[in-house]
Amino acid sequence: ELDREAVSGYTLSVTATDHGRPSQSDTVDMEIVIDDVNDNFPKFLEAIYEGEEYENSYIGNSILTISATDEDVGLNGNVRYTFENGDSGGGDFTLDATLGILRTAKELDHERISFYELLAFAVDRGTPEKSTSVVIKIKVQDINDNAPSFPSDPINATVAENSVVG
Repeated sequence: ELDREAVSGYTLSVTATDHGRPSQSDTVDMEIVIDDVNDNFPKFLEAIYEGEEYENSYIGNSILTISATDEDVGLNGNVRYTFENGDSGGGDFTLDATLGILRTAKELDHERISFYELLAFAVDRGTPEKSTSVVIKIKVQDINDNAPSFPSDPINATVAENSVVG
């Protein structure tokens, strides 16, 4: 069974000899190149990607980079990245299809969502395409952006005149 990833080609020496007297021969080297088929799935370099970002970070801020390789060659080994449904987390993040860089797409708010679990894919460009998924976990760090507030204004309290204060 041939496997291009194990051996990409062979060189054979072929000799042709006639039955004449004296015998004559000719030798030629023949190169056999094994064509690649899309038989490998992309593989992520990590099993799970984890990152964190403060809720006041700038839009477009880079959080982390995912990376996958594919043992195939040419388009069969060319990997692009995508989210499940193209856009997870309600549009809070973008993923660079070529570089695998996860960035903020909106202002994050710890009080709204403090933790994201996204599903990303590495997809090769072979025919048919092969893909592998990976989980990305993002923790949104809280900052002191909410002032304390009283439930009502003014606050009314009643104290009996014979109460002990102390």
